[in-house]
Amino acid sequence: MAATHVPARPTVLHVVLWALAGVCSSATLLAAFTAWSLAGVAGAVLLGWVAVRHHGSGRAALGLLLGLAACLLLVAWLNRNGPGTVCSTDAAGSTTCTDEWSPWPWLAAALLLAALAVGGVLGARRDRSAGRAASPKRARGRRLPD
Repeated sequence: MAATHVPARPTVLHVVLWALAGVCSSATLLAAFTAWSLAGVAGAVLLGWVAVRHHGSGRAALGLLLGLAACLLLVAWLNRNGPGTVCSTDAAGSTTCTDEWSPWPWLAAALLLAALAVGGVLGARRDRSAGRAASPKRARGRRLPD
């Protein structure tokens, strides 16, 4: 059995694959277990498998948080006229009213998750580069005067 190659640091493709898995997973929850939620589960499992099998999990899995943040951002956008009852009139003159939630908690949660994910991925990339710079081979060079 051949060993799979795990990259030293997460790439954009790895994070995007995990973000797509996060979108599918969170869309499944937001779909309230309708027929589309089954497609979301299948998509999330497939994307998660591809991301783990071919690209390692590691810090790239923080892309799941980006996917969840994208869905929360969508909920915030759909409730952008809330909170309260929002009425709209179409071209035929009929009026439709819906109750909307406040978009601000959704937006705050989306921004927090996105910041955590981006910070974690960038931190992983920085840790890897700093680890290479402080490797013993490089430390054996000339010493700076005190």
